[in-house]
Amino acid sequence: MTYLIILLGVLAIAGSLMWILPSPADRKRMALRQAAIAKGIEVRQTPYNDKNGRSVTCIGYTCRIARPQGDIEIILQHELNDSPQWTGWPAAVNDRRLQPHWSALQQMVASLPDDVVRVSITSAYVSVLWQEKGTPEALDNIMHFLHQVKGWLEPSM
Repeated sequence: MTYLIILLGVLAIAGSLMWILPSPADRKRMALRQAAIAKGIEVRQTPYNDKNGRSVTCIGYTCRIARPQGDIEIILQHELNDSPQWTGWPAAVNDRRLQPHWSALQQMVASLPDDVVRVSITSAYVSVLWQEKGTPEALDNIMHFLHQVKGWLEPSM
């Protein structure tokens, strides 16, 4: 009987610890976030309202532009579970830093992971809002996109 009580006590403690520890999916997301932070990306949880008005929790990965110049604001939307079309493309881009890269930018946005719902490009930052369902390769794709666009927009020294 004593062993049964001890066993139940140990199982109760072990169960409590297992309940507190992060799940494998949470650990995977934390690893993605830590990798992004290590490469100088700001990571922030952000609510996103889809076209049906549902609030979806997404994670914003943002790369700040050093010494922002000009007045750029391009916000592209990609609805989940819809066609892979990105909406919000301006008819033309007036910023001379983006003009030579316009077609490359469109191809890079089209190649982002499927769970990316929003891309924001402004004079001050480049941001990707996604649901972190991807793999480390998807993160590498996003990181390449953020750093490439940042390189185009930052003033040369």
